[in-house]
Amino acid sequence: MHRLIDGVRKNTPCSDMLLIQKGKLVLTDVGEVRTGDLLLRERRIAQISKELHIDGVEIIDAAEMYVAPGFIDLHTHGGGGGDFMDAKPEVIRTITAFHAAHGTTTLLAAIIPAPMDRMRQAMSAVAEVTEPGIAGLYLEGPFVSRAKKGAFNPRWLRSPSVRT
Repeated sequence: MHRLIDGVRKNTPCSDMLLIQKGKLVLTDVGEVRTGDLLLRERRIAQISKELHIDGVEIIDAAEMYVAPGFIDLHTHGGGGGDFMDAKPEVIRTITAFHAAHGTTTLLAAIIPAPMDRMRQAMSAVAEVTEPGIAGLYLEGPFVSRAKKGAFNPRWLRSPSVRT
């Protein structure tokens, strides 16, 4: 469903209202799934009802489809073949587009332990690309215990100190 809505937003004239009808609405606030209609005004939920009829708005027939809030990914290294460590704006745009197409509307870009200049480049690139959906950065290091390093290259791990 997210792809459908995203496609409508990109390919039709700008409208401040969108009516999604007959969808299986995932209502996270009450923990239920109900069939009904959902009205979006300026990309925010304005009304939820069993049945809405509003003239002059874009309508999506979501019969037999789930309509859910966007997912939030608090730890992702990339997507769609890209990695945030690549530090290139076009790669970051590819990553966010990939996540949006699969329902993730908000994410934290994970930066792994690497040489400090490479980590800084990756952080700067993410900061420069103000893509909707990037909520911030998740630094996985370099201050990681060598005993709990997992797949991290121990060469790039550091012990915390007053100077660092």
